[in-house]
Amino acid sequence: MLFRGLDKRFKTLKNSKIAPVFVLVSVFIWLTTALSEQHSSRISLHLKYVGLDIHQYLEGTEPQRIDVFCTGTGFRLMIARMFPTTISIKSSTIQSKNGDFLLSPLSLASYVDNHFDQTLKVDLKKTVAITTPIRKAVGRLLAVRMLDVIQLEAGYDWVSDFSYKPDSLYVTGPENLVNTLDYAYVSHDLTTPISSNFNELCFLKSDTSGLLQWSESQVLTQRLVDRFTEHQVRVPIEIVQSGSNIEIQPIPRYAELSISAPVSSLKQLMPSEFRVTCEYQEDIKSNVLPLKILQSPKQVRILKIHPEEVQFFIRK
Repeated sequence: MLFRGLDKRFKTLKNSKIAPVFVLVSVFIWLTTALSEQHSSRISLHLKYVGLDIHQYLEGTEPQRIDVFCTGTGFRLMIARMFPTTISIKSSTIQSKNGDFLLSPLSLASYVDNHFDQTLKVDLKKTVAITTPIRKAVGRLLAVRMLDVIQLEAGYDWVSDFSYKPDSLYVTGPENLVNTLDYAYVSHDLTTPISSNFNELCFLKSDTSGLLQWSESQVLTQRLVDRFTEHQVRVPIEIVQSGSNIEIQPIPRYAELSISAPVSSLKQLMPSEFRVTCEYQEDIKSNVLPLKILQSPKQVRILKIHPEEVQFFIRK
C-alpha cells in the first residue's frame, strides 16, 4: 500500500523538481517506521567463558560462535546482525550433565538481557541448551626445574643447586596432555654471563595452546655463585684390601690433587676431606694399582690427580 501511494504521488509530481526529495523523505519515513517496530530474527553471538574452575579447561582459545533467535526493534536487530558481539559467560552458571557442560536457555537469555540492556530478548521457544567447549580436566603436582642453561663468567662456578619457591606447581588440563609432563619447567631471560648469585623470578614454560592451567606463572629461582681458583692438595693414599691380612705399602704414599675450589672456602679445605684409594687383590697380575677418588667436598672440582697409578710392595 505504501509503495502504491508513493507511485501515484510520483506520477503527479514527475515534472516537478521536488519529486526526488519527496521520494527520499518518504523512504526515510517508511524505513524509520519499520526499524522502530518489533521483529524476530536470528543473530550471531560470540560466547567467551571466564572464571573456569581449576578442574576445567577450554577446548580451543577462540570464543564460541552461536546463532540464537531474538526479538527487538528492527534497528537493534540490524546492528546486532551487522556487528556480532562477544558476551562473557561465568563458568559458575554452566551446568554439568553426562560429562557435558551446558548453558541453559534461561541463563543465556539472562546474559543477553543484561548485555543489551533488555533491548533484545531471546526467543526461549526456539532456543535449546548450548553445549559449551568446557571440558573436565585432570591435575598433577610437578616439581619445578630450570629449562635453560645460565652462562657464568670465566673464573666463576656454582656452589649450590637450584632452589625454587614454590618448588612444585599444580597443573590441570586434558588427561592425555597432563600425563606427558615430567616437570614444571621455568625459563630466564638473561642474555649475558653472570658473576653473582642468581636470584630471579623465572617464567613458566608451558604449552602455547592454552589448554593447561598452572597454580603459578612465576617461580623465584635462586642459585649461589662464587669465584673459583686452582689449588693443590696433598692426600695420603689408602690401600683397600678384601680378605687379606698382607700389609701393602703404595709408592708413593701421597697423591697430589689439582683442584678448583671457591675462593671463600679455600682456607678451610683440609686433606682429610679427600679420600684417595687403590684396591689390592691377592690374584693381581699387575705391579701397579690405579688410584680412585672416593671422597671430596661438594663444591670442589677435581682437575687432575698425580700420579694416576702407584707401585706397591708387600711388607713381610
